[in-house]
Amino acid sequence: MSADNGTGQNPNGPGTATSGSGEEQAAKTEAAEHVVERAEGWDPGAEPSTVASNLQEGFEEAGVDVDPDEVERIAQDVHEQKDTDVDPGAVS
Repeated sequence: MSADNGTGQNPNGPGTATSGSGEEQAAKTEAAEHVVERAEGWDPGAEPSTVASNLQEGFEEAGVDVDPDEVERIAQDVHEQKDTDVDPGAVS
């Protein structure tokens, strides 16, 4: 159930996710996925520590927190030039 301001509209504006909503989590996961896609393009085969550092920097720029274990897993996948996705449960 979404919050409204008595008019039936979200007080934060149309299309704006309210705190803790599924929409907010989906947006964070999507932002994290964009960071991973960028790393896959820039860092294929790079050392995992380099990839992890670039991922962490990208996540910070995107304003998302990703579990450190997930960052390491993704970095290893990029190093091995595997397609990879972010586990939505590891994003906050």
